Amino acid sequence: MNSHKAPEFSVLHVATAFSWRGGEQQVAYLTSELKRLGIRQYILCTAGSAMEEYCIASHIPFFTSPKRSSFDISFAQKIKKLCAGNSIQLVHAHDSHAHTFAIYAAVLFGNKAKIIVSRRVDFKVSKNILSKFKYNHSAVARILCVSDKIREITSEAVNDQAKLVTVHSGIDASRFTGKVNTGILHREFSLAPGTKIVANVAALAPHKDYPTFLRTVAILKQKFTDVAFLLLAMVPKRRRLIT
Repeated sequence: MNSHKAPEFSVLHVATAFSWRGGEQQVAYLTSELKRLGIRQYILCTAGSAMEEYCIASHIPFFTSPKRSSFDISFAQKIKKLCAGNSIQLVHAHDSHAHTFAIYAAVLFGNKAKIIVSRRVDFKVSKNILSKFKYNHSAVARILCVSDKIREITSEAVNDQAKLVTVHSGIDASRFTGKVNTGILHREFSLAPGTKIVANVAALAPHKDYPTFLRTVAILKQKFTDVAFLLLAMVPKRRRLIT
């Protein structure tokens, strides 16, 4: 009888964004589920970031590194060091810079861990040499696209189409169980109690296509009088509602 145990599977999530947006929330959902499944995992994030605050509050093992630029070699070196020191088999790159650093760790520092890349943006992969190289590097095992359309857009830059997989974003509906509508938005904007509210919740960024939402509002306002439309936009260092 073989008494040797299989090595414990372990993941290093790399999330370099300083702010908290949809991608970071998906990291939170994923790490929560993997923790429930007993997967050993760590998060490497940017020092002083919202992700660091989340890890502290959620008691998730994490490491930080300063991010001086999108070509920060020290960040890549930190990935290699953590993988070697913690027997990491898989690096999950959750944003473009994380993807770049994971590739640097493999090429410059000999990191052997396989890489999974999450791609959530809806614009084409750049045609420059670095982008082509990092999307087609042999260390990349899978590229997770948040929709079939993003998978289609990304496919133009990927030689091995089998690496592309659609994995939709999820949401933890239990967070809203038992919540009571307090009417705070109706009071804030002096709306009648029965008024329905339609809100666009997204970062204030060009690719979120706010003009289409506004054109839609213009059409709907002609047909419905009991509906209010709000933009809930996130901008640096503060949040605000735009009517």
